[in-house]
Amino acid sequence: MKMGTEDEIDLQIIEIDRWREQRPGVQVFLNAMRQVGQDDPLDGPQAIIPGILAEGQTAICAGPPGTGKSFGLLSWCGIIVRDGQFLGQPVLQGGAVYVTGEGQGGLAKRVSALAGEMELTSDSAFLYVNAMPQVLDPQQVIDFIAALKLRTAKWTVPIRVICFDTLNTGLVGGSENESKDIALLLNADARIKREFNCATIWAHHPGKAEGNDLRGHSSLHGNVDVICLFSGKTGTRTVEVRKQKDGETGTVLGYSLIPVELGTHRKSGELVTTCTVNWIDSETTKRVKASKAEWPKGITQIRDAITAALIDAGEDYRLGGDGPTVRTVVFERAREVHRKRYVGTGDGDQDEAERRAWNRNIKRATNEGLIAAETANGKKRLWLVKV
Repeated sequence: MKMGTEDEIDLQIIEIDRWREQRPGVQVFLNAMRQVGQDDPLDGPQAIIPGILAEGQTAICAGPPGTGKSFGLLSWCGIIVRDGQFLGQPVLQGGAVYVTGEGQGGLAKRVSALAGEMELTSDSAFLYVNAMPQVLDPQQVIDFIAALKLRTAKWTVPIRVICFDTLNTGLVGGSENESKDIALLLNADARIKREFNCATIWAHHPGKAEGNDLRGHSSLHGNVDVICLFSGKTGTRTVEVRKQKDGETGTVLGYSLIPVELGTHRKSGELVTTCTVNWIDSETTKRVKASKAEWPKGITQIRDAITAALIDAGEDYRLGGDGPTVRTVVFERAREVHRKRYVGTGDGDQDEAERRAWNRNIKRATNEGLIAAETANGKKRLWLVKV
């Protein structure tokens, strides 16, 4: 029969209506169908952390153990909740949720240090979760979403990011090397993002082969929006943006871990310590990376301490009062950073060991022309000759 008469068109419409009534899922696709001009290109997703993460994105942050990536991810959560700026750029503030499937024993320490640094309280829009939903189990994903909605129902700000640490602990019962399991993980991720209208970050591990960004099936690399690689285990470490679906790739930021003393253990009486993160902008990081070969390994703590002090409290200073302008820091500020970061190797007096190491390495760095100093108006100032 030739189609096109009014009766036939009416029959088609009736058939469509019948399917819409019988299959609610049809509405999902109807809602997803857009016409030209229906969406405003000037009202798309906003950056949450500029250059790192935007609304609705999925980011994978990979790095080997010891790089401090968990400290970095927690720091990003705190910045979103409280700080309002990341390396001088505005952050889209809101709520943050940190979910961990490993390392729960040290999480309370890390959160305590973060709360002290960011002035977070029990009223802040921040949660940490000591149980990882198993994403291969649809019911666990549903339960996680329901529980999170209940706990955040009174929040006055939207959740901006949910961070899962790590991807592997969310895939229990499956394999990161199987495409079907990665597909299920990404489906669960999409559902969580849809329910909370947020972005997600998954901590992960790098591939074993040289140049392989991520461990696991290649579909993971291809289907996420952002990939950041954490590297380095001492001194100034780096985060490199290897993939940014809607932005620039290749950005390299620096960070260092700052030791924090929380007090003495209630049972053992031993000192309880953890770390917070000091972030370093890309230009400073480039200079540090380019010049690392100039500094002997034994005195890089001096360079890192001065660099951190310059970032926090550096001032422009004209040498001799009328000479060239350099970026300097007061001697004691750099010494204070060194004192906090110093980790001794022996059992003796740690304060004395730190003092000797500082004096010895400052002298060596000066003699080798790596740093310089000048005293004016009662203040001794340091600067890096070779950063």
